[in-house]
Amino acid sequence: MSVEQNIEFLEEQLELFRAVLANARSAIEASEVEIHAHRSEAENLRNRIRSLRETITSPGLTPSIDAISERIRLEQRITNLEYVHESFEDALAEFAQLADEWKEVEERRSRLPKGSLSDNDQNRVNVLEVSFRNQLELYHMESLDPKTVTISRGDYDPEVAGLNLSADVSASDLIRMQWAYLLGLAEASRSFSTNHLGLVMMDEPQQQSVQENDFRAMLEYARGLQNVQLVIATSDESPTLPQFLTTLGASRVHNIQGRVITEL
Repeated sequence: MSVEQNIEFLEEQLELFRAVLANARSAIEASEVEIHAHRSEAENLRNRIRSLRETITSPGLTPSIDAISERIRLEQRITNLEYVHESFEDALAEFAQLADEWKEVEERRSRLPKGSLSDNDQNRVNVLEVSFRNQLELYHMESLDPKTVTISRGDYDPEVAGLNLSADVSASDLIRMQWAYLLGLAEASRSFSTNHLGLVMMDEPQQQSVQENDFRAMLEYARGLQNVQLVIATSDESPTLPQFLTTLGASRVHNIQGRVITEL
């Protein structure tokens, strides 16, 4: 064999001898435990024999030494069992308390949200998502199918298959998404208790050459929201827009000439 093979063989033999040594030590330890048990038993037998001898040699009226020793052993046994019984009762009482605490913790855990959102928050996002999708269909979104759009449960941004849409849609569809998101938030706030003020303000919402019909569809959708005030500033010059707003029931239509902010 080569030097490497000889070394490997010797290492294997060394491991074998180590295993044999470990087994021998385990056997010795087991034997020592057994010897100790036999010695204890032998000592008990010696004490019993000594008691019996003393009983035989003692006067007839003297109580049996063996009986006395047995009584002492029984009393000691009773004392030990009573201690064990008391310890067991204490353990049962402690387990009962732990069981009550465990039940309370389980009930509290069952009330925790299954995910990162509570059930109420999940319902809020669901309402926003449904409103958002419906509006995108109403506004004729063209970049993708509105049914595939979801609201992220992490940052609450619109997404498709986990991807943010802000850079993946056309400029006009981005405007449509802004309309749908703002009005969706207002709509969700009417169904749940939120911090939304019930006020939506838009400055030039009709940008990026969004179709006039889609813009008016947004205004009509906003009119259907209950207890929501919508304030819009637009430079739309359509001659029919004021009449359309009046038809929708707009409370006020201000036609501002020149600059909105001028020198005093």
